[in-house]
Amino acid sequence: YPPAYRHLWEKEDCSWYLNKVYNLNSLKLELEEIGSESYFIFYNSEIIGHLRLVFNTLFEDNPSYSSCYLQRLYLSEETQGIGIGTHILNWIENRAKSKKNNLICLESMDTQTQAISFYQKQGFTKSNHKRLDFKLMHKECRGMYIFFKILE
Repeated sequence: YPPAYRHLWEKEDCSWYLNKVYNLNSLKLELEEIGSESYFIFYNSEIIGHLRLVFNTLFEDNPSYSSCYLQRLYLSEETQGIGIGTHILNWIENRAKSKKNNLICLESMDTQTQAISFYQKQGFTKSNHKRLDFKLMHKECRGMYIFFKILE
């Protein structure tokens, strides 16, 4: 998280967010959540990322679909741009289909132009925009796009 998102936070200090989201209790709750799956992403025997999916969710902009929520996809900066993200999204699509989900939705910070471009190249469509209310986050960095992709 910090290499990609540190700039969003005052004094580039994202420790508040990390402690809130990635504390032991939150991790335990996430792992116990029915319909969710979390993965470490390995490349050349090293952990290069993290992935979290939540199946059978409601996507408010398209409620007639059974949705897979791609809650988290982080890849190390060193491994971006070599096709790993595309490979992972293909795997996610297959995983979602195996769970009878026919739509994938995700959120991306509106300042993350590289991620936005990547998701659009992968066939995702911008659906909506929202703003986060984290007080320690720079006001101009609180915007978030919501994306979706209908699976064939």
